[in-house]
Amino acid sequence: MLAIMTDAGADPISSLLQLDEPVVVVQQRTIVYRGEITQSGVEEVKRLLDAAIDARELAIESGGGDVEAGLDLGGLILKHGLDVRVTGDVCLSSCANYVFVAGKSKIIEPGALVLWHGSMMQKNLLSNVDISSAETTLGRPLKWFERWQSKRVISAWLKQIRRREAEFYRALDIDQRITIYGQDVGCGCDWTFSVVDMGKFGLRNVVASESYGYSDYGRWSRPWKMLKVDSSLLEGK
Repeated sequence: MLAIMTDAGADPISSLLQLDEPVVVVQQRTIVYRGEITQSGVEEVKRLLDAAIDARELAIESGGGDVEAGLDLGGLILKHGLDVRVTGDVCLSSCANYVFVAGKSKIIEPGALVLWHGSMMQKNLLSNVDISSAETTLGRPLKWFERWQSKRVISAWLKQIRRREAEFYRALDIDQRITIYGQDVGCGCDWTFSVVDMGKFGLRNVVASESYGYSDYGRWSRPWKMLKVDSSLLEGK
């Protein structure tokens, strides 16, 4: 297995969120998800929903995680018509891309942040692939044919997952460029938007405090910016 590390998938997770496995529990009518988005965590959410619990909401604090697991979790939220509540410090990367956007209603608790920093839509993903983990496992550099074959496998996977991500956003009727806007405007940052600007991408039913995203807001310790959306950049959608 190759560890594919790209700007979209290498999620900075704070020490608060660095758990061996995510914590998934039920509190009354809320499924609480805390930690990295993994297939095992998503399977636990699915198990709880299949057990016919009367869940109405997913509360999440996550620095992101696996892209396919994020899409799976977003699909479960859509299927069951769940609200999404962002708790704790942050909902970042795959959490923002696939979980937050899928909520029927989307609530950001005071002090919490929803942050994007890229997706499978961004350019030059293949050039950012790191195959050093394969070389470490083998204990030697990859031969030219192995590198070529690895790039072929990864390229095929990228095409498949890009297609799936695009279909997900079409189903939501949300402009997928919300996931790469910061890169398009060259901010070189993790970013968020005001509730009004989220709406310009079609991201609606968002509830946040009036101070959301402004100076000294939140508990997240890493650098981030609140970007102002230039509507002209979204024309011709």
